[in-house]
Amino acid sequence: MEWLGHSISLIVSKGIWKPIQLSRSGPALSHLFFADDLIIFCKADEQHGKILKEILYDFCELLGHKVNLRKTNIFFSKEVEESMVDWHSNLLNFQKVDDLGRYLEISLFHKRVTNSTLHFVIEKVRTKLQRWDAR
Repeated sequence: MEWLGHSISLIVSKGIWKPIQLSRSGPALSHLFFADDLIIFCKADEQHGKILKEILYDFCELLGHKVNLRKTNIFFSKEVEESMVDWHSNLLNFQKVDDLGRYLEISLFHKRVTNSTLHFVIEKVRTKLQRWDAR
């Protein structure tokens, strides 16, 4: 996995891969790793699709790994044209999803973070504290 992260960072530094910008003054984001999971961010155009396919192919060939297509999804911003969504889905053979769901019990996409976004975490902690008090 380290090789994959290094490969992405290298093509970003060469200006070949354009990471997404989280905000005007915020950091650029090309990929995130957590344990065995990887989230890749890039522009939804043909150039980036081909680069992504090539990097994943090289990774699999070099290290003998395979992309688990049952566990791999592709998500697009609402601004991406449907023809480009279909093109990427077919090129990479990944299942297109409209929602990436939850990761570590937290929704991956939501419009705005509010007090209620993580309210469930507060409730879990309260419940555990109440159990401890009951002992």
